Amino acid sequence: MNLRVIRNVNKLVETMQTFDVSFNESDIVYSLISKSVLCDRAQADVLSQVSSGREMYASFLQERVHGDVSIWDKMKQRKLLTFKSTATTLNTKLQGKVVELKEDRSLMQRILVISQKRPQLDLPKLVGQYEFSIVPRSLFSFDGKLHPCTDKSKLIHLIEERASNSAPADVSSKSKVVVFDGMALVNKLQITRETKTCLDLKNQFVSLLRRECDGFPDVRLVFDRYMAGSLKERTREKRTDGKAVRYKIQDSTSIAGIKLKQLLSHIETKSELTKYLAEHSMQSLTAAGKAFVVVYDTTCLTNIAEYPDELKQHDQEEADTLIILQAKHVADTNPFSELFIVSPDTDVFLLLIHYYPQLCVSTTFRTGTGNNLRDINIRDMYEAVGPHHADAILGFHVFSGCDQTGRFYGKSKSECFRIFLKYNQEELLPFASLGCVSSVTADEILANVTKFVLDLYCRHRPDTVNSIASLRWHLFSKNQKSAEHLPPTKGALRQKVLRAHYVTSVLKHALEAKPCREDPTLFGWTLSAGSLVPIPSTDEPAPKNLIELTMCACKTKCATNRCCCKKFGLVCTDVCHCVECDNVANHEETDSESDNYESDIDSDSDY
Repeated sequence: MNLRVIRNVNKLVETMQTFDVSFNESDIVYSLISKSVLCDRAQADVLSQVSSGREMYASFLQERVHGDVSIWDKMKQRKLLTFKSTATTLNTKLQGKVVELKEDRSLMQRILVISQKRPQLDLPKLVGQYEFSIVPRSLFSFDGKLHPCTDKSKLIHLIEERASNSAPADVSSKSKVVVFDGMALVNKLQITRETKTCLDLKNQFVSLLRRECDGFPDVRLVFDRYMAGSLKERTREKRTDGKAVRYKIQDSTSIAGIKLKQLLSHIETKSELTKYLAEHSMQSLTAAGKAFVVVYDTTCLTNIAEYPDELKQHDQEEADTLIILQAKHVADTNPFSELFIVSPDTDVFLLLIHYYPQLCVSTTFRTGTGNNLRDINIRDMYEAVGPHHADAILGFHVFSGCDQTGRFYGKSKSECFRIFLKYNQEELLPFASLGCVSSVTADEILANVTKFVLDLYCRHRPDTVNSIASLRWHLFSKNQKSAEHLPPTKGALRQKVLRAHYVTSVLKHALEAKPCREDPTLFGWTLSAGSLVPIPSTDEPAPKNLIELTMCACKTKCATNRCCCKKFGLVCTDVCHCVECDNVANHEETDSESDNYESDIDSDSDY
C-alpha cells in the first residue's frame, strides 16, 4: 500500500482516538467534540438519509421517467434535519421587529469582514464584550446544552496523591457504621438469563446488601429522591439519552432481556424501584439483627429507638447530601464510631472533606471496583488540602464543573484543581462564599472569581491583561483562539456564577433535613416546557446595530437613503449584495462616524 495512504490513515486514527471515537454499532448520533447528542427527530433523518435518498430516486424514476410527470416539473426538496438545523436560536428585538438568530458562527465572520471597510469599529472592545454567537461556546455546545463534566473523578486521585497515609485514628468505641449509596448498589446488579422478574432482581439486591454490610452492626441505606422538573432530572435525562420507558415495579414484572440502563431510564420507574427495594431491604436487615436506617423518597424508616423525629421526614433530593446528613447523625450519637461511606460519587467524597470537622474522627470513604476497590481515610484527605481549601472546595468544584453547571470547554478538572491549590486564603474567598446566604452579591463574587478565570485561560499573561475583556482580545488577536477557547464574556460568566451559587447552596445545606430552597429561575435557569434550562447570557450576542446593519442588497448604486447602509451613515462592505456601489469608504470621514457604533457598546468592561 502507498506509504502516504498509510500515514494518512494513521493520522486519521490518532485524531479519532483524541475524540474517543467508538466504532461500536449504535443508533445514537453525537458530536465528536462536544459529545452532545442529536435530538431524536434529527437522528432519524441522519441515520435514514441513504434509504431516504434511494426512495426518492425510485420515486423519481417511477413518476418522471416511466410515468406521466414531466422531468422538468418542480420537485419538492427533502429537508433533512442536521446538527446545524437543530442549533439554538435567539429572538432579539431590532427597531420594533423580532429577528431570529441561529447558532451558526456567522456573526463573527461578518464582523471581521465588515471591519475591513469600517475602521471606526473598535474590535478589541467588541471581541472583549460580545460573544458573537447565540450561546457562549466556552460554556455551551451549539444546541444550548452545557458542556458535560466527564473527568471530575480525577479529583479523588489528585487529592490521594497529595495525602500521606497516617496511623489509624485511636477510637475508644468498637461501634462500626456503614452508609450505602443505594443506587450505586443497584447499578452493581446484573440482569442475566436467570433474572426473569423484579422478584429475582430484588433477591439479587438483598444478597448483595447482606454481603456488603457483613461486619457492620449499624447499616444506613440511602436512595435518591426523584422529582419531576428538577435540575437533577435533566442530568439523568442526559445519561439515558432522553429515551425513557416506564415499567410497573412488582414481583411479577417481567424484565427478561431488558438492560439495567433501560429499566432505570424512567423517573417513575426508579421511584417505584427504590421503594420496592427499600421495603424488602428492611425485612432482610431486621432478620439479620442489624440496626438500620433506610431512606427513600421523603421517608426515613428505622428501628433505632433514639433516632430523632426531625430526621424521619426530609426535603432533600440527592443521596449525596442525605448521606452527609446520616454521617452527621452518626457523629452526633457517637463521634468515636468507625464510619464507612460506600459510594462511587466524587461529589460525596468532596462533601466528606468539606464537612470532616463535624464528622466522626474515623471516617472512611470506600470506593472503586474490582482491583481498584479501596478505603480512603478522610482525615488524611482533609489534611492534604488544608482547612482553608476544604472550606472552599465545594464552591470550586461546582464553579469549575459539575453535573448541573457544566465545565469550561477544553479545561480539565486537573488543570482547574492545580490552580486552586496554589491560592492563598484571600484568593479562596470567592469559592468559600459561593452558596452562603450573606450580603455578598453575585456581581461581587463575579469580580472576585475573575482572577481564577484569567489564570485558567492564560496563567502567564502581560500586565495589561487584567480583565476578562482584555484577555478575550489578547487570546483572539495574539493566539488566534476560536470561540470555544476564549473565556466567556461578563454576561455569560455572571449566569455561570449564579448557577454555581445555587448548586453550592444545596450542598452547603446538607446538614438540614428540610432546608429552605431558593427559586432556581433566579439563579441562571429558566423554565421551558416544564424543565429548567440554563440561561446562556443576559447580554445580546452582538451590538444590535451590527446584527441588523451589516449588509444591503440594493439594485442601484446605494446613492440614496433607500440603502440601509447609506441611511445610517455606513459604508457598504464585502458582505453586501449591492450592484455597482458608490457608497465606498472615505477615510477622511471615518473618524466622525464612530459614534454610530460606540452608542451601542457598553463602555463598562471592568471584568
